[in-house]
Amino acid sequence: MRLYAGHSAKLYRQITGDLFTVIWSIGWFLVGGVVDGAIRVLADPARSVAEHGSAMGESLNRAGEQAGRVPGVGAELQRPFTDAAGSVEEMVRAANDQVATIETLATLMGVVTFAIPFLVWLLLWLPRRIRFVRTAGAARRLLDSGAGADLFALRALASEPVSALARISDDPVADWRAGDRAVINKLAATELGRYGLKIPVEDARPERRSTT
Repeated sequence: MRLYAGHSAKLYRQITGDLFTVIWSIGWFLVGGVVDGAIRVLADPARSVAEHGSAMGESLNRAGEQAGRVPGVGAELQRPFTDAAGSVEEMVRAANDQVATIETLATLMGVVTFAIPFLVWLLLWLPRRIRFVRTAGAARRLLDSGAGADLFALRALASEPVSALARISDDPVADWRAGDRAVINKLAATELGRYGLKIPVEDARPERRSTT
């Protein structure tokens, strides 16, 4: 499986794109963490209320227990403390619910902050990388099945820019039809180089002309 093209501008674009994807993902992950932390700070007052309320409720319960030990009137003395402790417990539950809601919102916003830009870029970057890997794999299978340089030279004639073809030959189509091995090999090498592949050794050999 080929992940990168041969030495070419395409290779540098692929490496740059992959590095950018890593940096982009890490950057937005950190931003998501910052958003998560910033929202969680909003829960601090409610968290403080819950902590102090719990301590107050425990104190009221202990005071009620002490008052309940007074002979004769203990039950009457204990009731106000018990009622007050119950009210404090309700306040603590409400504060804890508020903390839980804010923390859930913080997690959600942190994930959304990271996920949206990450997925947008992934939809732009990943299909190209998958398409290249599949195309390079298909080219590799063609080479393994015995496809020669002529096939990939023809592919280069159909896909390479005219300026690139002109650097290979003044008339690459005519040379391809005439079976000029030097031109065919250059065309095939250009096409296969896009996928990090090389033409087979037997195809790369220049055509030997018989001398009689």
